[in-house]
Amino acid sequence: MPKNSKAQIFDAIKNFTKENKVSFHMPGHFGGILLPEKLKAENNIFAFDITEVEGLDYLHQPNGVIKNAQKLAAKAFGADKTFFLVNGSTVGVISMIMASVLPGEKILVQRNSHQSVISGLTIGRCKPVWMKPELVYGTLIATGISSQTLKKAILENPDAKAVLLTSPNYLGMTQDMQELICIAHENNLIVLVDEAHGAHFHFNSNLPSSSVDLGADIVTQSTHKNLPALTQTALLHTNGTRFEIQRLKTILSMLQSSSPSYLLMSSIDCCIEMVTEQGEELINKAIETAHYGRKILNEIDSVEVFNEELIGTKGIKDWDKTKLIIDVSKTEMSGFKIKSILHEKYRIEIEFASINYLLCLITAGNTKKDIDKLSHSLKEILLNRKENEMKIAQIKTKNLSIFARDLPDQKFTPSEVLYMNSKTVNLEEAIGKVSKNIITPYPPGIPYLCPGEIITKNLIREIEVLKINGALIQGIHNNTVEVISS
Repeated sequence: MPKNSKAQIFDAIKNFTKENKVSFHMPGHFGGILLPEKLKAENNIFAFDITEVEGLDYLHQPNGVIKNAQKLAAKAFGADKTFFLVNGSTVGVISMIMASVLPGEKILVQRNSHQSVISGLTIGRCKPVWMKPELVYGTLIATGISSQTLKKAILENPDAKAVLLTSPNYLGMTQDMQELICIAHENNLIVLVDEAHGAHFHFNSNLPSSSVDLGADIVTQSTHKNLPALTQTALLHTNGTRFEIQRLKTILSMLQSSSPSYLLMSSIDCCIEMVTEQGEELINKAIETAHYGRKILNEIDSVEVFNEELIGTKGIKDWDKTKLIIDVSKTEMSGFKIKSILHEKYRIEIEFASINYLLCLITAGNTKKDIDKLSHSLKEILLNRKENEMKIAQIKTKNLSIFARDLPDQKFTPSEVLYMNSKTVNLEEAIGKVSKNIITPYPPGIPYLCPGEIITKNLIREIEVLKINGALIQGIHNNTVEVISS
């Protein structure tokens, strides 16, 4: 990048795209390769960056082309109604919480939810009742909740109005949504589902069932993660009448831009047309490539790639076969370190790394050649590893998860904390105090600590281990954290 450049972001992206990297990460359009032909054929895509004019309708009160596009989307996904989102799944999650639960009311929430859920709880001023997810034995992977956990939460909180579930998780694992939805509806609860990573499920019979098809009341999906739409696009699907649809519409109009991007909406529109016609074929191609990846990568010493054996283990009903979850816990190298070397030396970008595993997202844009390069690179990295590259700190990493023990004590709700006075203290001084903010490794943005929860010694120790190994921790700045001061 030129030293005196004043277009820092543009120049950085330009340089990044010139490097011809192998991609195993979002967005799902794979650098434009999988974008719908209608979009790719446009020589001047910037002409689509337009505002509301005669004949182009208005997102917040659609009566023309947007209304028709959303009707077609609902039909394509099997929903009663579908709304286009231009502020990502985040705005969908926040909106569905606020549309279903009034201020002061209770909502049952799967604890390994995305941080956008905390935003929804805060803005909506509702009271979360956390439900602890299952943990895959010997890993740090939190999955789904059991039916027993949901039943217990309902029994102890008969005044709860809704339940919010996250399925699939970031790694593509789904829980028994049919059973959980049935239990919730039998107890008159509105079922909200963050299905951001499962928008492609409905279009391929080899993937898990979508929560939309299983009767969830409101479901949020990202169209840019596993489908070929532009980043920041998403959908909100609704079924039934357990909630007030007009309230949902009002909240969406309040939280989304009053000048929605027609480029983003066109991207959603074309994406839906494409997956409706070609979804089964494109996703089958991705599944085939991922299957080849599991076969090849499992041949590497000390590396294991998760496969069908996942199904039936704790909290896992099914899984997304387009994902590669590579267990590197036996390599004596952290996943963070391996990801960094893949990026710096081999020009391979993967979706996510933790201490113990790597995650690769496979689309129809990936080839067996990409897998071969990944396999060769991993072999070379492990062959040449040195003692100073072995970054795992001396701690039992199988217990390095808040879900391996009791959840943190909650002293205040997230909304109560928002306007409380706070002070900044060093991590060691924070033990026993109440956190002001979300503390979370990002990605994937699953909070280690929510606002209003008490900071413990174990939590501080685990955060330090994650930091040593290369994790980016949001909510911590220069080894300090904000805590409630009154």
